[in-house]
Amino acid sequence: MTKPSADSPAAAWRALVDQELRGADYERALVRWTLDGIEQKPVYHKPIAEDRLGEPGQPPFRRGSRAPIASSRPWQLCVRLDAAAPEQARDEALESLAGGADALWFVADQATRLAGAGKHGGQSPPDLSTDGIDFGGREVWQRLLRGVQTELLALHLDAGVLSPMLAAGLLAELEARGVAGETAIHVGHDPLGSLARDGALPCSLDAGWAAAWPLLQRAPTLPKLRIFRVDGLPAHMAGASEATEIGFILAGLTELLRAADQAGQSLEEVFARIDLRVGVGREVFVEIAKLRALRELWSRVGSLCEIEPLSAPFVHAVGSPRTLTQRDPWTNLLRATTQNFAAALAGADAISLLPFDAVLQRPGKLGRRMARNTQLVLAEEGHLGEIADPAGGSFAIERWTDELVEAGWAAFQEIEAQGGLAAALRSGWMADHLADTRELRARSFARRTEAITGVSEFPQLDGRIPDAGAHSQPDPDSWQHGEGLPAAWVEGLSALPSGEPAQADALPFVRDAAAFEALRDAADAYLEEHGHRPRVCLATLGTQAEHHARTTFASNFFAVGGFESIQLDQAGPGEAKGAVAVCICGTDAAYEEFAPELVTGLRHAGADCVLLAGKPEALEASTQVALREAKLNSVLFLGCDALALLQDLHQRLQQAAVSAAGEQA
Repeated sequence: MTKPSADSPAAAWRALVDQELRGADYERALVRWTLDGIEQKPVYHKPIAEDRLGEPGQPPFRRGSRAPIASSRPWQLCVRLDAAAPEQARDEALESLAGGADALWFVADQATRLAGAGKHGGQSPPDLSTDGIDFGGREVWQRLLRGVQTELLALHLDAGVLSPMLAAGLLAELEARGVAGETAIHVGHDPLGSLARDGALPCSLDAGWAAAWPLLQRAPTLPKLRIFRVDGLPAHMAGASEATEIGFILAGLTELLRAADQAGQSLEEVFARIDLRVGVGREVFVEIAKLRALRELWSRVGSLCEIEPLSAPFVHAVGSPRTLTQRDPWTNLLRATTQNFAAALAGADAISLLPFDAVLQRPGKLGRRMARNTQLVLAEEGHLGEIADPAGGSFAIERWTDELVEAGWAAFQEIEAQGGLAAALRSGWMADHLADTRELRARSFARRTEAITGVSEFPQLDGRIPDAGAHSQPDPDSWQHGEGLPAAWVEGLSALPSGEPAQADALPFVRDAAAFEALRDAADAYLEEHGHRPRVCLATLGTQAEHHARTTFASNFFAVGGFESIQLDQAGPGEAKGAVAVCICGTDAAYEEFAPELVTGLRHAGADCVLLAGKPEALEASTQVALREAKLNSVLFLGCDALALLQDLHQRLQQAAVSAAGEQA
């Protein structure tokens, strides 16, 4: 593109761009829109007023929760531990600490979170929604922390409304060691987040809030204790947009402050003991803006509640589980890298990256090591932590931050209009709202306007699967195997206010690649049964130079669904007969001259499904009519509904199998 001079006004720049576009629409070619309706222009000109930016470590914390510090890694490298057996979780913890981690995230299995009503850990295949450590056995904390120097670490708990009870056991162990006051403990008490994730609590919501108040009384003697968490991950994993995730967190924060106020607790003390957990997705610069907007809105909520002094939020950023793929899982390393980059530049206080094989199988040693090393390389060699708010002042990121502040606040008010987050979860409104957003995102993946590398683009049909980690079995001494609930839990639950256990529709965990990967699974099953992959024949027109571009496009397109492409003129005996479809590939000029006749000929030869690679709009109207009359089934092109077309081909395979079985019978 021709570059304008440095002093060219925006209008002159736009004229040069239009000249280079040669008649193409500027909006369609260069402007994108997020699911929240935020415009992403190719260039921004208007600066942000300096007095609006603030300073890092100062309200409204837009530029970060802390002032610049002399450290190459100012965030916690936090490792998720979810092996069912405490001994295996401890071994993985020691491995992680030796490999550079300085924070441990202990995830309880669903059975622990629901006091026996959910699934226990060690399920196969792994399920990030239910897997976790079995905390039902004897002396769990002693077994988990044997050999661990806790005073050098941060310990994050994730056990639903039972987190305060587990924290009490943890504190007893740390007090016995004499290091309770020196260990950073993040209890992670979040009844609403647990209700959203699991769809139930083992007690009423009021009882869930009340479980934390005794621990809050001990807080003044434990300076590194953070009791509460407001978790945006359940909404994120269910498909929330950036603004909706912010609104979800703000709604949860408001419910917590209301509950604390009604219980007569100090809002200042509660506010200072809160973590925010947020997912970091695929759009690097938008995710940076999201975290900055979240902190600014945290300050707005605190100011409206008249909390003084206004404490900085602690933000735990987690690499998005929904972006992980089972197919070509090595590409998850790239996703984790960009997510880490975004979280670090946005000033996250703790960062967790999932192993690249986390949704494929039990993560192996390589997956865990790569997740740690990604952070270490970016911190120690990339020096990402040495500059506070490096994105500050960027015209684009500041504009998107402003727009996400407004969109996030609007999303929060929309939830409040439903009666608050608890009511929105109970009524199903939250689930329905997220389903609508998820559907919008799914359309962009289905049409491949948003690519999933290794899945919807550039698939590897015979890609290697990494070695699995050891499968973790639940604790044989657990109450889950007949001993009943631990006495401390029974005592703790019975001391809470009575009431019906809270129920709601659990928010689903839906990965972006799941629909496409289901097609690959079906194709692998076909391969297992028939000894070869399902096939599509390519009928080429013209020389190789003429049809090469579209045969390459079509081969990649069909590989997305697990289909092998073979050229019709090169097919061996019987190969063409077993193909589920024939796709015509050539130039537009060749289509004008030969395509309608070729479709008719293929039909007469017995082809049940005939496709054409190319946009029909590029052809003359008369040719389009002729193709319809010849009964062309469909066309494939950039932007078509690839998922629907590939699903149709798989359905044809199933129908052919049923017909064949009927003929044999």
